[in-house]
Amino acid sequence: MKSVRKIFQFVNNVYSEKCPSCKQGYAFKKGTKLFAVPEMNVACDACQYKFEREPGYFIGAMYISYGLSTFQAIVAYLLTNMLWPSISIALLLGIITMTLVLFAKLNFKWARLIYIYIFPW
Repeated sequence: MKSVRKIFQFVNNVYSEKCPSCKQGYAFKKGTKLFAVPEMNVACDACQYKFEREPGYFIGAMYISYGLSTFQAIVAYLLTNMLWPSISIALLLGIITMTLVLFAKLNFKWARLIYIYIFPW
């Protein structure tokens, strides 16, 4: 039961974009434009934990982003296929592509946060 609680807390912290050290401050700047690339804060406002690392640190987060996108594409495919079994391939690919486009900004944030949580400074 304790491990389930830890997993739930981890998912909640990543979803709410909290600092991996103190779980109080935010990792990303709020109020960015809709189509702008999310910007990470340099450090946590609450505990001064540094988010910015050496150049190339977040290359590993691309693998996490790939995994998240693959999972979302599979879920979109299964849901569309269950709800609308006679759908054309072109429309199915369009729905999957639209799902990936809608989640792209969130995947960028979540992948970086998961990577920081896995490999803390």
